[in-house]
Amino acid sequence: MILSYDAESRRCGKLRKIVKRYLHPVQRSLFQGFLTEKQCRLLKEELAKAVDTEKDAVILYKLADAGVLRTDEIGTSELREVDIL
Repeated sequence: MILSYDAESRRCGKLRKIVKRYLHPVQRSLFQGFLTEKQCRLLKEELAKAVDTEKDAVILYKLADAGVLRTDEIGTSELREVDIL
């Protein structure tokens, strides 16, 4: 899984702390790692409580079996139309 977030600065520290319990940091707001379905569900539940859905965005990229890329979003994203090659 790859996770990226874009949030107001006052929430960035809290989001980073939550995500670091599940994934490894790559950059300030970019994380990667392997999660079970349960861990993924728990992470999304924690993030949903911490995110301001009107101002923040969290995007989770999951590579499913057969090489299919799935995304989940929490909050708002200004980058809705994105082609992934």
